[in-house]
This record gives sequence, C-alpha cells and structure tokens, in this order.
Amino acid sequence: MPGLDPVRRGALVDGAWAAGRAALLAWALWLGLSTAVLTPVASDVEAFRADLAAGRVTS
Repeated sequence: MPGLDPVRRGALVDGAWAAGRAALLAWALWLGLSTAVLTPVASDVEAFRADLAAGRVTS
C-alpha cells in the first residue's frame, strides 16, 4: 500500500486482523454449536429409524 500514510496503513492492517479474528471466532462458535446440536439429533433419528424398521413405532 505505497500511497497510504503509515497511520492509515496501520488502521487497515488492524481492521483486517480484527475482521479475521471475528470470522475465526464465528466459525468456531458455529462448529461447536452445530456439533453439539446435530450429533444428538442424528443419533435420535437413527434410533427412530431402527425402531420403525423393527415395528416398534405406531402412529
């Protein structure tokens, strides 16, 4: 960034780092929450399908 003075260049770099950290935090939260929520749901679905196949589920 040759046309920018050092103060503006530093602000852009700081902003880029902040945006990167925010994106990484958002991804980590999404990964943790989706794993915590979807894993038990998938296991419940598999158990329901097994019960359905065995004839233990009635409507």
